[in-house]
Amino acid sequence: MRCPKCHAEIEEGYLYCKNCGEEIRIVPDYDPQVEDMLSGSLKDVVKEAQQNASEKAAGVQSAAGQSGEKTASNAGASASRKTEGTSRTAGNGRKRHSRKRRLTEGVLCICILAIAGLISVTLFRRNSYDYQYQLAVKAAADNDADRALKYLSRAMELEPDQTYMWLFKAQIEKDSGDREAAEESCRYILSKLDPDNQEVYTMLIEMYIEEGDLDSVKDTLSRCPVQAVKNSFADYIAAVPTASFADGIYYDTMEIELDADGLDIYFTTDGTKPTVNSTKYEGPIRLTEGSNTIRAVAVSPKGVLSDEAIFSYEISYLEAEPPVVSPDSGEYPAEVEIVVQVPDGCTVLYTLDGSLPTLDSAVYEAPVKIRTSTVFTAVSVSMSGRFSESVVRRYTIDGSASGDEE
Repeated sequence: MRCPKCHAEIEEGYLYCKNCGEEIRIVPDYDPQVEDMLSGSLKDVVKEAQQNASEKAAGVQSAAGQSGEKTASNAGASASRKTEGTSRTAGNGRKRHSRKRRLTEGVLCICILAIAGLISVTLFRRNSYDYQYQLAVKAAADNDADRALKYLSRAMELEPDQTYMWLFKAQIEKDSGDREAAEESCRYILSKLDPDNQEVYTMLIEMYIEEGDLDSVKDTLSRCPVQAVKNSFADYIAAVPTASFADGIYYDTMEIELDADGLDIYFTTDGTKPTVNSTKYEGPIRLTEGSNTIRAVAVSPKGVLSDEAIFSYEISYLEAEPPVVSPDSGEYPAEVEIVVQVPDGCTVLYTLDGSLPTLDSAVYEAPVKIRTSTVFTAVSVSMSGRFSESVVRRYTIDGSASGDEE
């Protein structure tokens, strides 16, 4: 037998549940067929009593008739003897008839009382919540799901919307293989009776796991407000990936890092939905100029995918500011020291022969001294590789026709 409250197995002979302390009320075995048989038997008794009474009444009438005929045939007897015999016979007949009538009435009264008692007991049991519920418990213990649900349905009519009855109903349906009905019963409890019921959430999730329905496991856990349930099924929960930078517009090269509490992450950058077959995240994702969209999911230890995370970035490289070169172009009597102001976040490249600087040109790191006429050309290069406009300075040194860098 199982406890009607917590459904734990109860050892034979115990009158309470060791698990929750619930008192167990013992109900005598009851079989509707037995009561039908008893009712039928009592009806037969009444019918038989009525029949016997009729037969005995007919016998009295027959005896009276025979007595009359015998008196008529002996018409020659004396008048006093005739009168005495007739009076004695009639008196005896009335006494016998009275006794038989009282006997018949007594039998009928007993039968009526028995039938009334049976009807009262039947009606009491039919309308007793405790009795119907205990019958359901016994039927469930006997693995008779149909009878258990029948009795439980009647009990629920008598006392509707009892959470533990709906949970018992769901357990019977689950054990009998009717998962769809069990799920409906569980969802009724959560939506109408007890939205924080830990047992119901546990039963639902276990059913989904047994069926391999990981999407329903994920959905149920995401809506579950009971932390104890989430802790029990932690391996089925996947954290949503987060990014190291928020969505927005950026003006330089970026590298985005993803994290999901240490879980494996899969992502795409082409706008498609990520799956476990997408690129696995193993390091920072470098963004290029223009629009960039990262779509990512994490995977729990039990293979449940997290909700999708989408990150959008607009990378717009700024033009590099040109460097500031001094002194200005002109004629100088002797050595000239060229000083360059480098814009923030940039590198300055320069040449001394008038050509346009490239990535292979000299990098400005300190003032440049010249003693001969020189064409100094400089550009700034941003971290994104953007070149600024070039700045040209022409220095003429008296008595010099060519320029060399010191």
